[in-house]
Amino acid sequence: MKKEFSKLLLAGLGLAALTKEKAEALVNELVSKGEITKGEASSFLSDLMKKGEKTKKELRDLVRKETSNIFKEINVASQKDIEALKKKISQLETKLKQK
Repeated sequence: MKKEFSKLLLAGLGLAALTKEKAEALVNELVSKGEITKGEASSFLSDLMKKGEKTKKELRDLVRKETSNIFKEINVASQKDIEALKKKISQLETKLKQK
């Protein structure tokens, strides 16, 4: 699992870090090398940017999931747990004041 996470993270970082300027430079280089035509360049660039955005979202979701799993493994209280404790403390304080 950790190996897969590392591979996905590294691949995702490469694509997610791809700025529009870098993508345009890459596409222009492919056109100049004759690997794609000028007509294909716009579509290719658009696809590349969409894949980059998708990869960013997937990477963000994966990091959130893994972070959550790590917090559960080390037994860190969640915001929900803390709110429940605050509510319980408030209820107990109210009961103590009534006595």
